[in-house]
Amino acid sequence: MKRLIFEDIYTWSVFSEERQIDFNGHLWVRQEGNILIDPVPMSSSDEAQLAELGGAKWIV
Repeated sequence: MKRLIFEDIYTWSVFSEERQIDFNGHLWVRQEGNILIDPVPMSSSDEAQLAELGGAKWIV
């Protein structure tokens, strides 16, 4: 995952061969519990990073 301009927002992407575009998921890291926003499938390294960041409490 890449951290965006804000310290608490991360993103990752999956390329769609069929549509020839990237789809992106986002993670908002919060003390109250992390939130996945429109998540797409993660690589094993992204899953490991998510675990290091505390996992996800909610998915929206």
